[in-house]
Amino acid sequence: MEVKHGGKCPPGRFGRNCRLTCQCQDNTDCDDVTGSCPRGCREGWSGPSCQRENVVLGMPTDMKTSDWSKGARAVDGDLGTCVTSSSNRTGWWRVDMLASRPVFFMEIFFANQTARPGRIRVHVSDYVDTFWGKPCTRIPASHKRSKYSCDLPSEGRYFGLINKLGQITLCEVFVFVCTPYTFGVDCSQECSCTDPTELCNAITGTCVSGCMDGWSGSSCTKPCNGRYGRKCRHACGHCYGNQLCDHVTGICASGCAPGWTGVRCKQECGHGTYGVDCRHRCHHCLDNVTCLPQTGVCPWRCEPGWTGDRCDTECSPGRYGQSCEFPCGQCYEGSVCDRREGICPIGCEPGYEGLFCTKVCSSGLWGPNCRYSCGQCANYSCDRVTGHCDVMGCQHGWMGSRCDAKCPAGLYGRNCAHMCGHCLGQCDVILGRCPSDCKPGWQGSQCLDKCANDTFGPHCTTACG
Repeated sequence: MEVKHGGKCPPGRFGRNCRLTCQCQDNTDCDDVTGSCPRGCREGWSGPSCQRENVVLGMPTDMKTSDWSKGARAVDGDLGTCVTSSSNRTGWWRVDMLASRPVFFMEIFFANQTARPGRIRVHVSDYVDTFWGKPCTRIPASHKRSKYSCDLPSEGRYFGLINKLGQITLCEVFVFVCTPYTFGVDCSQECSCTDPTELCNAITGTCVSGCMDGWSGSSCTKPCNGRYGRKCRHACGHCYGNQLCDHVTGICASGCAPGWTGVRCKQECGHGTYGVDCRHRCHHCLDNVTCLPQTGVCPWRCEPGWTGDRCDTECSPGRYGQSCEFPCGQCYEGSVCDRREGICPIGCEPGYEGLFCTKVCSSGLWGPNCRYSCGQCANYSCDRVTGHCDVMGCQHGWMGSRCDAKCPAGLYGRNCAHMCGHCLGQCDVILGRCPSDCKPGWQGSQCLDKCANDTFGPHCTTACG
């Protein structure tokens, strides 16, 4: 049967592959999925999907009575018309279904005057002489029950009732048979056999060919739970939110759980991807190790310059290295080091040197990158940041905060604190000695001593007059 465009069945059909026929009152269309009829079932049909047929309605009957034609009252569909067998000891009634039918479910309505209903036997046979052979069941109790079933499914053309100890008074008999491809008490369940042409057991739904893909159980009505396919042999993949996959195809309706991909969500994310449908790329895991496919978390550490569980956050200013675990050194004028390698891009602050600007200037050096040598400090070492000498000041012959200026003419000694004597020319800036002669009238190594009494002139060698 062809299915209309859009997946709906043609008018008058429903069910799997549209193989069932609607049985609606006034020949109206049924629901193309459930088979339910908007105004109920046509006469002789019942059940939620109108697939249970009363196969004895209006069929030829026979009865032990003076007017055998009255036996038809038990199959006219009217509970108000009843018939009673002859008054002799044995009473019986029989209906010809015109074809061999599988009989199991039935409803029988007796009138109150039926004698000894516990002795009534139900027979199904292919022979007109219906009452030879084993009955399909014995009606067990009172008139209050109307629904019965055979002890075992029986098949035959004739359906009959016999009471060997008295009369039978019948108001209506229903014998229900399911249409092909349906089964159950009300014929509301559809066969689910592997062979789509197989008619499952009309009572139990069992299939000789086994259950179709996605179904299990003796009647093939139980969908696979957490599994799918033929005999439910395949486990579902990793569906989003731990939902179950389609029990027939194995496809996840809501997509895959994070970390999984593929038609049935059984394929783990490939190297370097993670998340729902593996749509995200791993970030900056150390040594290009792939992240966890479910969460994107790096299993060890981050590449230099990155941090966070997923290594997707750059190092904050002032830090660098693997997972940003190292602080930057003393970069020039507060500049930020390279977040991967920690190198200061424009050098070091005064007092520091090295690629990472973490090394303090060696003794005798100062300034940015320790590029300058200290002046002539008294203790031979200056402040590594400013280059200034400490409180001891400068060596002899030098002056200034950094002791980098020689004493000017006329001064000598530590910090140039002393004035030269009366030298002919500049005195020695260290000891203040005059390298040449003193001016007339002065003597001594520093020309600070006046000539002694009675002498004068150069070197104080001339006696006074």
